[in-house]
Amino acid sequence: MVKTRRKKTRKTGRSKSHKVIGPVFLVSGLSLLLLAGGIYLWYLDREIQQRFSGNKWTLPARVYARPTELYIGKWLPAQQFRQLLEATGYSDSNPAGGTGRFRQQGARFDIHTRAFSFWDGDLRAQRISVTIRSDHITEIQARETGKPLAYLRLEPQLIGKIYPLHNEDRVLVPYDRVPLPLVDGLIAVEDRHFFAHHGIDLKGIARAFIANFRSGGFVQGGSTLTQQLVKNFFLTPERTLTRKFNEMIMALILEYRYNKAEIMSAYINEVYLGQDGARGVHGFGTAAEFYYGKPLEELSIAQIALLVGLVKGASYYNPYRHPERALQRRNLVLEQMHELGFIEPSELKKVHGEPLSLKPAGGVKSTAYEAFLDLVRVQLLETYDREDLRNAGLRIFTTLDPVLQVNMQSSIQKRLQQLESGARPVTRKLQAAAVVTTVDTGEVLALSGSRFPKRGAYNRALNSRRPIGSLIKPFIYLEALSSGRYQPLSMVEDAPVRISMPDGQFWQPQNYSGEMHGRVTLLEALARSYNLATVNLGLAIGLDRVIKRLHSLGIKQNIKPYPSLLLGTLELSALEVTQLYQVLASGGFRSRLQVIREVLTKHGKPLQKSDIRVRQVVQPRFAAMLNAMLRVVVKSGTARLLQQRFDARLALAGKTGTTNDLRDSWYAGFGANYLGVVWIGKDDNSSTGLTGATGALRVWGDIMLHVALEAVPMPKLPG
Repeated sequence: MVKTRRKKTRKTGRSKSHKVIGPVFLVSGLSLLLLAGGIYLWYLDREIQQRFSGNKWTLPARVYARPTELYIGKWLPAQQFRQLLEATGYSDSNPAGGTGRFRQQGARFDIHTRAFSFWDGDLRAQRISVTIRSDHITEIQARETGKPLAYLRLEPQLIGKIYPLHNEDRVLVPYDRVPLPLVDGLIAVEDRHFFAHHGIDLKGIARAFIANFRSGGFVQGGSTLTQQLVKNFFLTPERTLTRKFNEMIMALILEYRYNKAEIMSAYINEVYLGQDGARGVHGFGTAAEFYYGKPLEELSIAQIALLVGLVKGASYYNPYRHPERALQRRNLVLEQMHELGFIEPSELKKVHGEPLSLKPAGGVKSTAYEAFLDLVRVQLLETYDREDLRNAGLRIFTTLDPVLQVNMQSSIQKRLQQLESGARPVTRKLQAAAVVTTVDTGEVLALSGSRFPKRGAYNRALNSRRPIGSLIKPFIYLEALSSGRYQPLSMVEDAPVRISMPDGQFWQPQNYSGEMHGRVTLLEALARSYNLATVNLGLAIGLDRVIKRLHSLGIKQNIKPYPSLLLGTLELSALEVTQLYQVLASGGFRSRLQVIREVLTKHGKPLQKSDIRVRQVVQPRFAAMLNAMLRVVVKSGTARLLQQRFDARLALAGKTGTTNDLRDSWYAGFGANYLGVVWIGKDDNSSTGLTGATGALRVWGDIMLHVALEAVPMPKLPG
């Protein structure tokens, strides 16, 4: 009885315990699970709202060339104008079809301009006509009203971008500016039920599962556009069940929090569409610039279809590497758009046969601008507060003339190849640097730092300091004139010089020809670049005064008072030489050369910049006297070859420069409005076999044929 009762008691006790404790554990477990799930959902929801509602992307600074200013009477050859329009992304097609188009009909250009926001106001899009005759603009007309215009400004060319640390490119496109064919294409190819589902498409998932099961591999995905956005924007690309689960949950949250337009807009601006070197091409706005060099809204249906096709695999369908594969994918997108009624049969037939019509590989950037962009980066740090420059989405307006820049680079390459023709291959190592500026403002219009520019190339215009040779002579003569003891027609001895040096050796310079000319005028000595006359003059006025003069003109480095300084052993970069000659060309005024006109925040507000001071460092009458002497250098001296390249009535000023053993060939010259400096040499410092007149002078002439040079005024030379 006792045993039986005990058994029953134990059995009854276990049964009661399970009846009470089991449900408690079950309820507690479910509660904890629900609590954890709730906390996790709250965490995901918070992450989505924090990232999706704020600034989603860090935008690079966009760097622009100078805007094209059109006015009656401006010198602008038709070929250069066409080149400029094409470089700015204008297509040769019917201007009535939309902005960013032009059509040349003889002397007249019909253009549909783009809207653009400058630092001093907004430019509206309009249809205009520009007539060019005899290389000058003769008429500008607003086509809507037929009224003549005296002045018009076109939007500037995008020449590059300065990237933050993330190294991603981005051109944001607001949803109200997204072309309808882009949305249609994405719906047709990527997510046909986008406007019906709530983040995930169960039918699509089932369809993809069946297709993958039948094929025995992964052949079809069931992700919606919302899921793709979540994967690209919030998650890693790994393929795991956990990531897929998070992707689906976050897609549902995203659809709950935001409307379809916001989700589609984010997808259009986020999706990966290619690779530009080390930088990813993200978003359709960036891809439109990269592949076509145009704003997204100016693309044709066929061009948009190509970009939509890249969503499936930007590398696999890369149109530069696999054009046939990309063309097939584009046409498939067009066919699926037709299947859903987005494209009429007649339109499909028309666009189906269109070529890819890509812009040259490299998108909006051009290696021709890399050296100039180096100087932009330097001056940004010198002119603006570092903290301000960290703002995302800056717009930097520069002084670059893109047509002149491209022509400068072409001129250098063609002329150096010509100079090397006939030379043994081992000696074909010529390199070059060149700078062109405006005389009145000191704005750098074009800058070349290498014969063959490329990203990361050594920038010789900024960083290579070479002996300047006879380019120093004008500044010795300037100091002589400024002393009051000399006039252009004063006499100086072109006679032997023998100076004892500290090491016991003697310095005995020679004229290039090896001859001596006795008593000559300062004018003749400079025009003929006589070494001995210049040395005697420099010694007479004193090395200390020459050095002081060079420092006053902007040379910052310490200069040793060696007599060889008088023949140009001073080593300067092409940019530093340009700064020196800018003072002469401007009539004695010194200001730092400029490459930046304005910097705007992404909200259109100008950044505060440091003051740019202009100082008169040479009395105008002495600068005018020296410039008159430099005119004679071109008319009948060492630079007289230019008289054959330019109109003999066009009075130009300049100076050739040659260093020992013909290692460096220089020319610095100017008209009343433009200044140019060219250097030719070899990186190993071996002989080029070129004087300033046979090398750099010829390149200078080739470059300056692309600007409208004006004559340097000729004052009366005092005796």
